[in-house]
Amino acid sequence: MRALPCVLVIGCGGQAAAPQKQPADDPPPAGTVAGKVALGDAPAVHLAGRAVPLERLPMTDLIGLPMSGLADFTIDIDVPPRDYSKATGTAAFSCAPCRLGADGTTLANGIVVGHIELDRVEARAEIGDGRARLVAWQLASKELAIDLVLELELRPALADAVVTGCLRYRVLPPLAQRDPGIGSLITLAGGTVGDDGMASLVMSGKLSAVRLAAGACSTKR
Repeated sequence: MRALPCVLVIGCGGQAAAPQKQPADDPPPAGTVAGKVALGDAPAVHLAGRAVPLERLPMTDLIGLPMSGLADFTIDIDVPPRDYSKATGTAAFSCAPCRLGADGTTLANGIVVGHIELDRVEARAEIGDGRARLVAWQLASKELAIDLVLELELRPALADAVVTGCLRYRVLPPLAQRDPGIGSLITLAGGTVGDDGMASLVMSGKLSAVRLAAGACSTKR
């Protein structure tokens, strides 16, 4: 979870694959990524992908677990020289269906986990006026319920951006029955459980050191 805010802004590390040239108004062919990436003092990312295998994307770096399935995404973000607080742009991602994790995956703490089946994931972020906001989020799954609100108050240095957010989740019976181990591991995250059975974690701190703490919070937009 530490890298979730990084999906809202660029500069989170890693190297982008060399994009294929494609007219800006045309969607890329299935299975490809088109656009351009500029690094340096004024980063810019303008990429689009359609039906791209998630195994080819840096999902493990972003969320800490591998993902599989096919994803559509667009990223259009510009950053003025040496000032992320003035960044502008949008980013969108979807996959349907897709899988979070892989059987036999070993986490950094040595725990081996399985996978979670996701029917659909959709997310959209908007960046401007000194903020990066997750403006749309939907996760449909028979195994796991997750709701999320997330906002960054941007600073000239990306690492100094201030994170506020709420993550609510619940392990559903099919996952608890199919893979009790990963179901129990998620439950051990320790969120505050509300009347609806959803556990909640409050997200706070700087982007360089995001904190997750049990506490009641709302994901209403």
